[in-house]
Amino acid sequence: MAKLYIAEYAGVVKGNDTDLQIFNEPPLREQTVAVTASSLPSLPFLQATQFVEISTDTTCSIAFAVGTSPGNLPAPVATVSNKRLAANERHISNVYQGAQANNGNGFPVAAVAVISNT
Repeated sequence: MAKLYIAEYAGVVKGNDTDLQIFNEPPLREQTVAVTASSLPSLPFLQATQFVEISTDTTCSIAFAVGTSPGNLPAPVATVSNKRLAANERHISNVYQGAQANNGNGFPVAAVAVISNT
């Protein structure tokens, strides 16, 4: 079965007075979502998540949703018109900035959905 793989990260490695372009390992959480002909959502990202690394073993489309509170997260819905990922592609997103701007409370409330797009 085709899958979308999601790894959630709290931030990047701190160097001498600078951020390095490397994630702190291990991730906060890893999850998978089946890639089907219908849109399926991930679990909401953890409160500490700032970045997500998404990869897939098949061609698919993804869409993010951002809410204002954990109880007010709209279910993300992906269509074939959304961001397209090729098989074995890796995508990294900063989910913290958009979610924080949307809810103003300093923590992310976000999730992603996936649909097959072959």
